[in-house]
Amino acid sequence: MVAINPQSMKPAELMRVLNTAGRGTVLTETRLRRHRNRAGYAIGDARTVNLFQYAA
Repeated sequence: MVAINPQSMKPAELMRVLNTAGRGTVLTETRLRRHRNRAGYAIGDARTVNLFQYAA
């Protein structure tokens, strides 16, 4: 098992973590892309997302 770094997650990892939390599908690829486009680099860089900043 690989440890997850919540401050540097790939978008696919972020969706997998959030969608396996027992609430069903809470985040789709389209919704995440839209959020990343609105926030710009405030929630991560071009390849990763900071889970803490995204949740805030």
